[in-house]
Parts: sequence; structure tokens; C-alpha cells
Amino acid sequence: MEDTTKSNNVMNGDNYETLHPLNLRKSKANVVLGAQWGDEGKGKVVDMLASEADIVCRCQGGNNAGHTVVANGTEFDFHLLPSGIVNEQCISVIVVILARKQF
Repeated sequence: MEDTTKSNNVMNGDNYETLHPLNLRKSKANVVLGAQWGDEGKGKVVDMLASEADIVCRCQGGNNAGHTVVANGTEFDFHLLPSGIVNEQCISVIVVILARKQF
């Protein structure tokens, strides 16, 4: 009988086991977009993907609800920085988008 206690949902299940079959870790580029204005778990997904990424880029205007990331036993709470910044092998980029009115 199949074990139904394990969810296939990225947020509720085992994240690596859920993402790996989808080949998200083998892609040349992964884009994490939010469909809402709030806390959707984008930071958690970026943190998982950043463990094998060369570059993490954050392209959004202001601060957010916060991403809590634990690395080597230290807890970080990010509001502006990309979640992947704790990966020393990954380049973190913050893109500043200026409104047309500012020119």
C-alpha cells in the first residue's frame, strides 16, 4: 500500500525529494515568482535551489515579510537580501528597478 502521509506539495513535503523528480535542480535557470503579494514561501524555495546555484538574483523593489534561513547552526532573518546569500559558492545579486518617474 502506498504511503499517503508524505505530501507532494513543495511547502508541506520533503523539499528535496519533491524538487528533485521535477528536475528543478538540473535546470540551467530557475525562476521563482510569486502569484500573490504576501508570504508564499518563495524564500524557502530559493534557499533550497541556491544550494546548487552559481548566482541568485533578487529583482523586487522593497522589503518583504522575511526569510528565515539556518546555515551551519546560525539563524538568519532576511528582509532585503536574497536567501541564497548564505551559500559561499553562490553569487548574490540585488537588482534595483527604478520607476520611470525617477528619470
